[in-house]
Amino acid sequence: MKMTDEQAQALGARAMACKGYRWMPGMTDGTAGARCVRSRGGSCVWAVDDWLSDWCDLGEGEWPDFRDPATLGCLLALVREAWGDPDLGVRRRTKGAWQVLRRGGAPSVCEGASEAEALVVALEAAP
Repeated sequence: MKMTDEQAQALGARAMACKGYRWMPGMTDGTAGARCVRSRGGSCVWAVDDWLSDWCDLGEGEWPDFRDPATLGCLLALVREAWGDPDLGVRRRTKGAWQVLRRGGAPSVCEGASEAEALVVALEAAP
């Protein structure tokens, strides 16, 4: 299932509202397609083509684009950190839903219609 810009923006906004969320190097901003090169707190150094910004606080309307593989991988790292479990993984069930799972066949932590949504649900539900 391919995400529309509106769906991707809504999912990014949900993730950003979580206490365990932060921008990480490698993440892509969905508004301008800029990639975070370095981060600290709520600020990043952004790269767009050959241009590098200075430290910038994120403006309203910016959101992580989980359609980007690197940004999705950073989200997985944030979920593992929030749950305190470096072995959490994601898999697709035969009926199409995605699950965030603990190692060893334990019940799923969370589910979603897409890999990104399952990870955002897990970040929202993190202890």
